[in-house]
Amino acid sequence: MGLDSMDAVDEDIHLVLPREGIREVSKIWAGDGNLIELLAMTYEDDERIRWSSEDIRRRSHRILLGGLEDVILKLPSSLSQWEKYLPVSTAFEKQVDSRLHGKILWSETLRRQGWPPQKYLVQSKSKNVSNVAISALSWLADHLNSILSSVAKISPILTARIRPQVDALKDVAMEYTWPSVPDEPDRFELHALRSSGEPWRSVAETTAQVIASKNSPEMLAFELLEPDVEMRSALFHLTTFGYLINALKQQRFSIVSESILHGSRDRPQIRAIHSDKGSWDLWYEARQMRSRYGAKQSAYRSAVRGISYLEKSIGYDVLLISPGERALILECKWSDRPEYVGRNGFHQASSYALDARNGLAKEVWAFIVGPEEIVPTVSVAKGLETDMSVVLGSTPVSGLAVVLERFLSGDEDGIGEFSGS
Repeated sequence: MGLDSMDAVDEDIHLVLPREGIREVSKIWAGDGNLIELLAMTYEDDERIRWSSEDIRRRSHRILLGGLEDVILKLPSSLSQWEKYLPVSTAFEKQVDSRLHGKILWSETLRRQGWPPQKYLVQSKSKNVSNVAISALSWLADHLNSILSSVAKISPILTARIRPQVDALKDVAMEYTWPSVPDEPDRFELHALRSSGEPWRSVAETTAQVIASKNSPEMLAFELLEPDVEMRSALFHLTTFGYLINALKQQRFSIVSESILHGSRDRPQIRAIHSDKGSWDLWYEARQMRSRYGAKQSAYRSAVRGISYLEKSIGYDVLLISPGERALILECKWSDRPEYVGRNGFHQASSYALDARNGLAKEVWAFIVGPEEIVPTVSVAKGLETDMSVVLGSTPVSGLAVVLERFLSGDEDGIGEFSGS
């Protein structure tokens, strides 16, 4: 996300991460996996900050376990302790056997076999555990064990504290030999467990939280990742993307998911289609758009050709483009330092605009997007549009709807007059 990005993670605790954009993204790509893939695509120019999908999932697991620690510690820590609480029922079965063992049902044996009998009718007793209970325990054991494995290296003390309870769950599942991969418990099964007192109430609470962490992008973003200071910059990038999607909807664009998310940077994620305003590509982390559109080599790559380093492509945080015609570039800056947001953001936004004018689009608008507390209104530089077909400015996410409206209409006369709402 930019130059001096290591400085950008030192946020003031008073900055409030806008949430609506992430909710908008989750409507299109539901599930934690897609959200994590998008966050993992978020690129930091400083190579010291690179999060893989596994890095992000591991961080979310660490916060999830920290929040569940007290509840998990209420669970029994051994198989023998669990057996006091298992809802066991006794079943009696009859079977024919050639051996004398167990309880022989003599009268029934003689009636069937005669004398001397060649086989015996034997009554055996077995203990059965409620299917709902053992299925839920098996599901939870499997998922908690996987989560513990992922965080063991980064949180060894936390892992050691709750390992006995997780191992005990695994022992119960193995002892009572759940025959297949258990299904995820549904809300009716969780309600039944909650109504059964402890430790079942704690089982239900833990299971519900693990399920939510898998299935709810909002829980993943706001409860499991936002508390991690280093993840907030990527979340701000993602929420900006979502706000622009919402702004397109307000302009009556149809939103079509264009690419399957698996770290792909060679195609746009969204196609926005309007009956009057045409078809536009919306990119998250636009890095290979030139090859996509057959555009000539970027000015940046040509200018630094003689300097030896690996990454010689630049990426726009968010790009809305009608290829060869017009482009809107958003440079996201999450920091409580106004000079970082303004100065560094301007350097990048202006260089991206210049680079895009070199073959990608004839007219380019490039805006810095910062926290509402740092960028309270929309600001625009005057004069560049006439001379260079470039518009530069800054905006909070709440101003993106206005920026998009003016961009689409090409309202040059009113560019310097609007402000964020």
